[in-house]
Amino acid sequence: MENGKNKEIPAFAKTDQFMRDLLDDENPRIAMLAEARLDAASNLTLTRTARLRDMTERGNLCVYLNYSGAHTRRWSGGDKMNWQNFRRGSKLGTGITCKKGNLIVVRDASQIECRLLNRLAGQMDVVERFRRKDDPYVGNATKFYGHEAYKPETGDPRYDEMEAKRGFGKQLELQCGYGAGGPSIVATAKRGNYGPPIHLTQDQGLQARDVYREGHLWVVDLWAQAKRMIPALAAGEQFVAPWLGGVLCEEKRIYLPNELWLDYSTLHWDDETREWHVAARGGG
Repeated sequence: MENGKNKEIPAFAKTDQFMRDLLDDENPRIAMLAEARLDAASNLTLTRTARLRDMTERGNLCVYLNYSGAHTRRWSGGDKMNWQNFRRGSKLGTGITCKKGNLIVVRDASQIECRLLNRLAGQMDVVERFRRKDDPYVGNATKFYGHEAYKPETGDPRYDEMEAKRGFGKQLELQCGYGAGGPSIVATAKRGNYGPPIHLTQDQGLQARDVYREGHLWVVDLWAQAKRMIPALAAGEQFVAPWLGGVLCEEKRIYLPNELWLDYSTLHWDDETREWHVAARGGG
């Protein structure tokens, strides 16, 4: 149970730690039942399907996008529909078609968050790998497993093995850049978000975390810089962060190079959790 608005409620949401623990349970039957429960309770796909159906009654589907509509200044959707976060390969996404003679184009900024993070931190060896179009994921896998990992081609007798190992290297590069620890690495690998599922011990999760951090010292230093900034940002102090040639911070805002700003007016310290928090949409 957890505290609701007026009383205690069951902690069955996918974001609740109780459900996350069930999804990662060692007993596959329990994990399967937990996943089934979340799938049965989710109505996102049904809601989106109904909205798309309603839109077709007005004519061709219109892809609404709001510039800088999200808190992070990314584009958001319109008409209660965000076309940018359809699940890749979902029936909902692939079911959208166009008239003969036209073409639907799906555009994606390849590894954009990973590229920007390493450039912002000054982790230039990783940036150069992207620039040279080298595989940016096999290095982590090679260090973790202690032997060369590579992206396999169809017909490779080690295809399944290398697909799983490279997928884990991809997970480390994309997930660990934002401070992931051992337990979350183990849980994500088990779910197979980046390739075939991999089962790790907690010690192996910590080992994988250290493999990433030892190979990304500039990224780790960026975290330390940001941590030192937080109290000053919360206090509304004016200062210049040493990123991208200097980023102005004042009045609880971070001003980006394109003159947009990120709002941290709700940034506060929680004595109970001993953590900094920013109020989410709706005030939670």
